[in-house]
Amino acid sequence: MLDVLDTYSGGWNVLLLALLECIAIAYTYGVCRFIKDIEVMIRPTSCFPAWYCYKYWWILCWCFFTPLAVTVSLRLPHALSYILMTLAPVSYS
Repeated sequence: MLDVLDTYSGGWNVLLLALLECIAIAYTYGVCRFIKDIEVMIRPTSCFPAWYCYKYWWILCWCFFTPLAVTVSLRLPHALSYILMTLAPVSYS
């Protein structure tokens, strides 16, 4: 029973939570507000001067790349022929 739980429930629920987190950050809370919060925390002028170049990369990742990759990862096993797990009978020898 633990083998079934380990095989089938360990991956998809974590990916679903990651997708929901990206949606919550990108679309519900707002990317611009989240970027401003990060800028307040790291003070980009003194700590990390290249932040102005990298912040657009993070915006693209939070809004497009990560949700797309997670959605493809969630849907891929259903699109392919999925091999069902077979359990052998328990031998008590």
